[in-house]
Amino acid sequence: MWRATQSWLYRHPEANEPSELGYALSRLGGVVAILVCLFIGSVLILDEQRWEAERKAADEAAAAKAAFVPPAPEDRGLLPVIGYTVDQTRSGYSVEVYYLAPYIASPHMGPCVIREQLSMWPDRRGANVTLRLVWAPKQSFQMSKSDECRPIGTTVKSSLVRLAEPPAPGALTTSGPVARADAELVPAAEGNVIPALDEPPPGARWRSNDATLRGQLPIVNY
Repeated sequence: MWRATQSWLYRHPEANEPSELGYALSRLGGVVAILVCLFIGSVLILDEQRWEAERKAADEAAAAKAAFVPPAPEDRGLLPVIGYTVDQTRSGYSVEVYYLAPYIASPHMGPCVIREQLSMWPDRRGANVTLRLVWAPKQSFQMSKSDECRPIGTTVKSSLVRLAEPPAPGALTTSGPVARADAELVPAAEGNVIPALDEPPPGARWRSNDATLRGQLPIVNY
């Protein structure tokens, strides 16, 4: 190789010909250069293939989203009510009605929606509180949550009712089932009495959209 590519640069090529070690190092350098080129080429090819796969997956997801037609809302049944607690406020009495629901269920957003059916007495001294679970997905990726939206949840949630006076026994009712303290489930029926509780049930989740008066804050300066 040296004779073919570099010997012509010298007046006396025989005197400047590399040793066997030089030839070996030259060959090794060529092999290393070839390996480096192959490595860089393979990395570029893999990056291109990965980018193509990601682009294809994104295109397929976008197409599936565009083609998705939300199904009609599906009634999944009534949620069992546990009981209620009462707090006095400036304008009357705040009643928290506790019930069991799936963890993913929410009264504000889908796909698993809690629909509260509240029927107040004319004098605001009592009410019927019935909670219904509805499956209403809006996006294709939500469809995988269908089995989690069933009225057999164990998460304790609550609904707020404001009354003019503390509810008398039997003043709060539900059309849904009642989960009694002795673990017996009273079947759904019109006029099921919601039991009063001394304190919120274990695991009750704090309602971020409700507030109770706790006092006044001091002003430091302005």
